[in-house]
Amino acid sequence: MVRAATLGLPVTFAIIGGSPVQFKPLFEYNKSIYQQSGHDMAQFEVGVHVHAFSELIVKK
Repeated sequence: MVRAATLGLPVTFAIIGGSPVQFKPLFEYNKSIYQQSGHDMAQFEVGVHVHAFSELIVKK
């Protein structure tokens, strides 16, 4: 992740457990490395891949 930010490349976080809010510090760290490396923040790209379950409730 640090290398991607340093090179100005996009990154995708794969969250396979826990709350996405727990990953905010990692996102902020990636953002700060990107900025410190002198890249244009208008080009900053981050993706998030999250597994989730939804419950369908059917009334009979």
